[in-house]
Amino acid sequence: IRRKGYRGKIVVGGFYATLEPEKILNDIREIDAISLGEGEFVFVQILESIIKYGKIPDIEGVAFLKDEKIIIYPHKRLSNLDFPFFPKRFPLVQNAVSNMVDGHYIKGKYYNMVAGRGCYGRCSFCSIHKSEDRTYRVYRSVNNVIDEMEELKSKYQIQHIWFNDEIFYDRSKKGILWMNEFCEELARRKLNLSFNIEMRPNDINEEELMKLKSAGLTAI
Repeated sequence: IRRKGYRGKIVVGGFYATLEPEKILNDIREIDAISLGEGEFVFVQILESIIKYGKIPDIEGVAFLKDEKIIIYPHKRLSNLDFPFFPKRFPLVQNAVSNMVDGHYIKGKYYNMVAGRGCYGRCSFCSIHKSEDRTYRVYRSVNNVIDEMEELKSKYQIQHIWFNDEIFYDRSKKGILWMNEFCEELARRKLNLSFNIEMRPNDINEEELMKLKSAGLTAI
């Protein structure tokens, strides 16, 4: 990008950037800053500071190089995921007509979304708990999740939702209550959407799966 003549600020983020900010800033000097952890609000603050003051701000969740010294301000997890906006979607939705996607058969148009973030597990093959301290689950409210599902159906005429959560819910009282409310509200709105989720094997409960299946679950 620099060789092409770009002179503006370059800011990166994501799991690897959060795990290895020192390595990235040392090895790739063209990068001006790293947005650590969940970036919805930190990245906006970085942009506002660049626009107003022409510099990277000294705020939580930012790492940058200053006078050959790496400055890292640790990030904090977001406690409220009910944002006043839904993700901007591309008008071309994914269309899987009886095709297998990641091992599951999906019929019709579908979109990906999440109902929350985090997982209590500490699997050696997973970077979630290391990169963003997601050792506990933060849920979006049931209404917020289903409002987004409703918008996707009315705006893009989808038939299926692919939930990308690390785990859809856990065995805590809060998690089970959330799952029950989700099934009840989805049935009440009569959206007629199917969906699939991800779960840990030790969290599987047959009675709860039957509730989810009645609400539209087709695969785990």
